[in-house]
Amino acid sequence: MDTSSPISLPEAFRHFGDASESFGWPDGDPDYVAKFGLTPGHIPALIETAWLWVNEADLPDDETAWAPVHAWRALGQLQAVEAVEPLLKMMNPLDAGGDDWYVEEFFRVFGLIGPPAVPALTEYLKDRINEDFPRVAAAGGLCNIAQRFPEWREQVIETLAAQLRTPAANAYTLKGLLVGQLLDLEAVEAAETIERAYAEETVDETVCGDWEMVRRELGVEGLGLVPDRPKPDPHFRMPGFWGPDPFEPFQASPEERERRKRERKKLKAKQKQKKRSKKRNQVKK
Repeated sequence: MDTSSPISLPEAFRHFGDASESFGWPDGDPDYVAKFGLTPGHIPALIETAWLWVNEADLPDDETAWAPVHAWRALGQLQAVEAVEPLLKMMNPLDAGGDDWYVEEFFRVFGLIGPPAVPALTEYLKDRINEDFPRVAAAGGLCNIAQRFPEWREQVIETLAAQLRTPAANAYTLKGLLVGQLLDLEAVEAAETIERAYAEETVDETVCGDWEMVRRELGVEGLGLVPDRPKPDPHFRMPGFWGPDPFEPFQASPEERERRKRERKKLKAKQKQKKRSKKRNQVKK
């Protein structure tokens, strides 16, 4: 492939078509590097192609409209640390436009790039000028790196925990999502920090549940900093309510809760895929 022209990349990626039909790329399926013989010399052109996603008006009206998505995936497979800053700069504009692809994929790109991306991701997460979901995407990249490179787990957990300890107004959603990432890392060592954040009422409980649920998932007793709440009456029914028991999920077995969690993820994925396909079809018209 010609490394001098970014125009050749959308044409080359035409073969892959709709990016919503290929989600195995973090594991090398498709393998963009092998398919196209990509080298570090292609990185500038790949970054330029990825940036086309920010302004949909610049996208072509055919299958190559998906080229930016394939480009940032290829950057991840190339472990292109040069792409970290440009991708981070894309996130606030994409968030402002209501895009959800960067949320679903950039953290995986950063994860493939690996430890060299840690400094930039850390600074981005700390910078309050960035919006919540872009900051969460940066934190997700750190989390993914910790999962791929266990030797970085301790540092990443401390970075995420530090954000929970940082006083910030209107950061409830951000902190709730950070708790979710610490749960993904099974960060028992951050339990006290998480509990104190709940005690200070700075965590959005609609994300991971209340402290009692988080405590159980971590498998810790806690320090008793969060006041106990009255347990729901399992026999209570709202007048005229004939639907499923609203408290039944809390009575279900761990296996049943895990099954329902998987089902919710599947439903969410299907809904997002429909939304993405509709968006791309609108671009093509």
